[in-house]
Amino acid sequence: MVIVIKQLKKLIHIKSLWLSLYLLKAILSLLLIIPFYLGVNSFAASSSFVRKLITEWDFSAVVELFSGRTEIIPIFLITLLSGAIAYIIIMQFINGGLYYIIVSGNLKPVNWREFFAECGANWGMQVKITLLMFLIYI
Repeated sequence: MVIVIKQLKKLIHIKSLWLSLYLLKAILSLLLIIPFYLGVNSFAASSSFVRKLITEWDFSAVVELFSGRTEIIPIFLITLLSGAIAYIIIMQFINGGLYYIIVSGNLKPVNWREFFAECGANWGMQVKITLLMFLIYI
């Protein structure tokens, strides 16, 4: 248990790892939101309700969007589903490397080549755990 706590403390101090994870999540979120924004933009220009979403959250704007433009629903669902799948796959890849850092007991600085090699080696195990937990939560 003491080794795991030491490794978690080590993870906290790896600033380049946290910066990389932040940038990765920012890029993934932009890849998810840009297609949805482009699909909704023309409708938002002619709607009085959707303009409210810029300044405050109003659920009536979402209802108007989906009831007035039913062709947007499949675009939204496909974008959301593909973004979620891509996010889960990439994060499970990264989790394999994080798992290796915690379990290895290695207290020397992170070798990025070794980190990404372990990401790939542990990716299958991480995906299996994710699918199992997904089935349990459903």
